[in-house]
Amino acid sequence: EESLQASEQRYRTLVETSPDAIVVLDLSGRITAANKKAAEMYGIAHPDGLVGKDAYDFVVPEERNKAQDNVAQVLEGKPSDNIEYRMIRHDGSIFESELSANLLLGPDARPQGFVVVIRDVSDKRKMEREIIEVGDQIQYQIGRDLHDGVNQILTSASLRIAAIEQKMEQGRLPDLEELNNLSDLIRQAMDQVSALSRGLSPLSIKSGGLIMGLRELAKTTYLS
Repeated sequence: EESLQASEQRYRTLVETSPDAIVVLDLSGRITAANKKAAEMYGIAHPDGLVGKDAYDFVVPEERNKAQDNVAQVLEGKPSDNIEYRMIRHDGSIFESELSANLLLGPDARPQGFVVVIRDVSDKRKMEREIIEVGDQIQYQIGRDLHDGVNQILTSASLRIAAIEQKMEQGRLPDLEELNNLSDLIRQAMDQVSALSRGLSPLSIKSGGLIMGLRELAKTTYLS
């Protein structure tokens, strides 16, 4: 009996110190237990405030059928890992989450309910969207720089080459000034391509994190 109590205490400690929300549901979807992180995530003062509530009520209405389908799969013994849901807090605000569920079996090995682990990934998804947004800005700026800068220089160089070819077809040699001008244009194009390449070099991730690094990359590209 002492061993059982010690095991239960270790289990409770593990659940309460988990960085993720953990809730236990009965087979109907009612919450029978929850840890402090779950109460915090849903904006409820104490875990007991979650007990007896329908877990489906915390899922946005348009995704409740999806949740019911996933529950049915878990009952069939199929895994349910890191499924994305938009969840509803007690105050009505919505957050993005990843949810994993496992079947809870009784002493007779028959299903008694579910253990559900929920992680708030709102910040992660926000960062991903910002990365995509900054990446789109960089791609647009590089395309514009290539068109407005390098492309115009190469077009001018091409015209000068055509003029030199025409002169040589007439038996005349290009003068030094023409060759120097052409060399200058090619050097300008190389400098601009080099500047764009520096803008695409690996990020320097400092205290500001990945987003700050990407923003600095965008700024560098714009100034190139």
